Amino acid sequence: DLAEKLHKELNCKTYAVRSSALIEDSEISSFAGQFKTLIDVKPEAMAEAIKTVVLDAFTYLKVNISKFSILVQQYIPADFAGITFSRNPLGSREMTIEYHHGIGEDIVSGKIEPKKLAFYWTNTTEKAKSELPSIDEAIQNFQKIENFYNQPQDIEWCIKDGTWYFLQTRPITTISQNQYDEFLYLDKILPQNKKFYFAKTEISEIAPRPTQFTIDLLEKIYGQNGPIEKVYRKYDINYFPVNFLKIIGNELYVDHEAELKTLLPSYSYLNQNLTPTISTFSGLIKSF
Repeated sequence: DLAEKLHKELNCKTYAVRSSALIEDSEISSFAGQFKTLIDVKPEAMAEAIKTVVLDAFTYLKVNISKFSILVQQYIPADFAGITFSRNPLGSREMTIEYHHGIGEDIVSGKIEPKKLAFYWTNTTEKAKSELPSIDEAIQNFQKIENFYNQPQDIEWCIKDGTWYFLQTRPITTISQNQYDEFLYLDKILPQNKKFYFAKTEISEIAPRPTQFTIDLLEKIYGQNGPIEKVYRKYDINYFPVNFLKIIGNELYVDHEAELKTLLPSYSYLNQNLTPTISTFSGLIKSF
């Protein structure tokens, strides 16, 4: 009777029958991929599918499953399917997207090795734009989902005929609240949508946690007409003073890219190997 009522209300060609229970995922535990999901279920087979998913849960949990529940959805034969971790479950702050051509169950069950993208929220990816439609809008939605729950999320999705469908989200339980607070702080303070390279250098070692007086003094030393510029000038070396010092979380970092360009304006660290290489003809003669 329940299966007939569901089909009458939903009126889909085929269905996905899966677990969706209060005992399944929480802020401290996750059962991702551990309960049975049946896909492409025809209306006449829905009753048996519901029974199969419930019995599987009963066998797995070996407890009273009165709080266990079933989710019946329209089945979407996806062109693309994937999982987005709004933050890396291993404990770093970049968003990670795993995807492939075809249905999502193959990824969740570990049957296939998906393609992977990883990027910081402040520097979104260019790589996926050629393959995944409307990826920029999707990334904004992933961010909205995390912001809504105020916790990193593991989000299942698929794409059919260019339309994104968000199927399920659950909390990422391997990231602590302190880690998450750090991620939010860095998202706020670091440059938006541009490459950067902040590093601890010898300058940072001199004043790892500088006072305002110390930072003012360092800016004068490395600034225009300061002692550093005068020494270079003495030896006929062009030095182009810029403020490359950065306080992040009360610690002193150096904008390594800006520091490099004080002497070699045509060079850049911002490449795959993070090594100084010529990146522009502008300032090339001065660099030589």
